[in-house]
Amino acid sequence: MRTLTTLLCLSLGIIAVACQESTQESHPDAINPESLMNRIQLLSSDAFEGRAPGSPGEEKTVEYLIDSFRSFGLGPGNPNGTFIQQVPLVSLTPTELNPVVVKKGTVATELESKVDIAASTRRVEERIKVEGELVFVGYGALAPEYDWDDFKDLDVRDKILLVLVNDPPGEDIFGGKAMTYYGRWSYKFEIAASLGAA
Repeated sequence: MRTLTTLLCLSLGIIAVACQESTQESHPDAINPESLMNRIQLLSSDAFEGRAPGSPGEEKTVEYLIDSFRSFGLGPGNPNGTFIQQVPLVSLTPTELNPVVVKKGTVATELESKVDIAASTRRVEERIKVEGELVFVGYGALAPEYDWDDFKDLDVRDKILLVLVNDPPGEDIFGGKAMTYYGRWSYKFEIAASLGAA
């Protein structure tokens, strides 16, 4: 086993040296710490305008990357023969922001969008309307390994959950200062959905 490991390491070393020599011979401007830093500085410069998706800066960045790939002898990796992979994106921009109405008994309170409340959605739908009982569930964590249950067998089906962000505080639970998965928004949405919340 030791001989096999030694032979494998020697083979990998020889291949790496051969590849390095081949790269240096065919591409004098090979990737090295200095050239990599130059590329990073160039891409982060004002010339690339921030590289935001859909912007002229993005187009410049893509052209630069394609030219770089070609200069290193790389070919397109997509079945359509291009360096570009098409990825559909959806932009969600609320246009009609109705107030959120919270009722307790006969008393109704309106929360004005962008003033009292910031509402958004990741649902790709024309209109979002949710009605239901509002239930406060603490940090919204169901973590048996920490002996923690914010739901306490509460039926939250079709209810709107009010949840605190992050992990429950405490030095001895939930990783102390390090956030666990229970503190993330994605977990809170997942647990709410699995329990049937609206």
